[in-house]
Amino acid sequence: FYIQSLYKINSVVDEHRFSLAVERLIALTPVLRTNFYRTRQGRALQIVQREGKLTVNYTAIGKRGQELDTILDSMMEADRRKPFNLAHGMLLRISMFRTGVREYALLLTQPQIIADGWDVRMLFERYFTTEELQSVRLPAKREITYASYLQQRNAQDKATAYHYWQYLLRDL
Repeated sequence: FYIQSLYKINSVVDEHRFSLAVERLIALTPVLRTNFYRTRQGRALQIVQREGKLTVNYTAIGKRGQELDTILDSMMEADRRKPFNLAHGMLLRISMFRTGVREYALLLTQPQIIADGWDVRMLFERYFTTEELQSVRLPAKREITYASYLQQRNAQDKATAYHYWQYLLRDL
C-alpha cells in the first residue's frame, strides 16, 4: 500500500533551495534512508543506510481549474503504479508541479511501511521561513493512539494486504 499526499503551495518555490531542504531532511530522518531485506533464513531485516539520495521531479503544468485537477489526478495515479523496491533505493518519491506563477502542487508518494515514521511538516519547516509557512496549508499533526491504530489495522482487508506484501517481498 502506498500513501500519497498532495499539497497546494501559494508561494514562489526555489527548486534548488527546495532540493537542499529535501537532502537535509533525508540526512536527519533515518526512516527515509531505510530499506528492508530478507535473510537466507527468512528473517526480515530493516537496515538504515548512512546516506540517501532523492531526486525531486519538477514539472510545469500550464492548465487551470478542473483541467489542472484532472492532470494532477492522472499524475498521482501514474505515480501509484510505479513500484518501490524495498531492498534498494529511496522509499519516497517527491514531485513538485508548477501550476502558476506563485502556485505549486507537491506530491509525496511512499510505501505505508515508512509513512508513519516521519511527518511532512519537517520538510516544510526545513524549506519555508516562518513567514512563508503562513501561505502553506499544512496537515494537522497526527495524534494517533495505539487503540485507534489497532482499529485502523483491524478494518483493513487482510487478504489484499497479505497478497500485496507477498508480491512485494517475493524476491527478498
